[in-house]
Amino acid sequence: MTQPLVPVILSGGAGRRLWPLSTEEQPKQFLKLWPGGRSLFQMTLERIGALDTAPPVIIANVRQAGLIGDALAVVGGEDASLLLEPLRRDTAPAIAAAAVHVHDRFGPDTVMAVLPSDHVIDDHASFAGAMDVACAAAGDGFLCTFGIPPTRPASEFGYIELGAQVSGLSNVLHIARFVEKPDADRAAQLVEAGGHLWNSGMFVFRVDAFLAEAEAYMSDGLDAARHAVRGATADPGSSGLVLDAQAFARAPAISIDYAVFEKSGQAAVVPAGFDWSDLGNWASVHDSLGGDIATGGDARVLDSDTVLALSDGIPLRVLGVTGLAVIASADGVLIVGLDRAAEVKRLLDGA
Repeated sequence: MTQPLVPVILSGGAGRRLWPLSTEEQPKQFLKLWPGGRSLFQMTLERIGALDTAPPVIIANVRQAGLIGDALAVVGGEDASLLLEPLRRDTAPAIAAAAVHVHDRFGPDTVMAVLPSDHVIDDHASFAGAMDVACAAAGDGFLCTFGIPPTRPASEFGYIELGAQVSGLSNVLHIARFVEKPDADRAAQLVEAGGHLWNSGMFVFRVDAFLAEAEAYMSDGLDAARHAVRGATADPGSSGLVLDAQAFARAPAISIDYAVFEKSGQAAVVPAGFDWSDLGNWASVHDSLGGDIATGGDARVLDSDTVLALSDGIPLRVLGVTGLAVIASADGVLIVGLDRAAEVKRLLDGA
């Protein structure tokens, strides 16, 4: 592949399912819960640092500029470009803005790898191998995503139904259809049927190919993104550029899956051979920390099984329980069964 590869890191979300530690001011990608006091954002930068890429482009909410600057200083990422969203508009406008920026800076044949900043992938070698496959497909004009082989009938992920093998490309398949996040019964049916992968939310494509599909399927959003990027102004508190707020507000708030990928005839999937978690709830965090009893901060657990106990400073003591996440913070306290952790957002929404 002769085109440059530019990683685009998405860091706009608030991670509400990890309340009360994850908040608007300190979203989950900046929580330092993992070994060595690292955050998911730092781990993402480390993962792409092992690839042969141009400096990354980071697109994030303007409120995160300071957190991103601190993280970049730790891992030596000061050469990254920072695009700051003045308001949240979901992934389609964010990716469109990043694509316009990459097009203008690196050229239309540049390959972009769009990577959320809150995933855990420990097998960097397998990730790099899958990225090579996706880049080859992107060079042929395909818009690629990575599909994750399901390990359980999860209702918190969207699914991809596999189509035929793409001619001339090993381990790249056409996408028969996208399946929205199913209920538990439907998820079990999909896993049992086979031929379905979890939608990872990671994407690889050539910029000109993406912009052509975006023009066809989300022209209003793409036009808003163009004006937002080309009207951007310097952020006085960081080295970033703040997208023009009036233009960016005109972009419909919609995910890239709905806006482009589900409609495009050029969408393809690379089945991933690497471990993956999107840390979407406290049960996933418990699993990623690798222990039956997982603790952090001033937390102690005795005579218990399958427990996650985390505190950001408040003394937390847990005794004689099973299957719970107990999270204590100055912003609140959460006690939830690990088997119900995916439902935390219901509490926050008042359901």
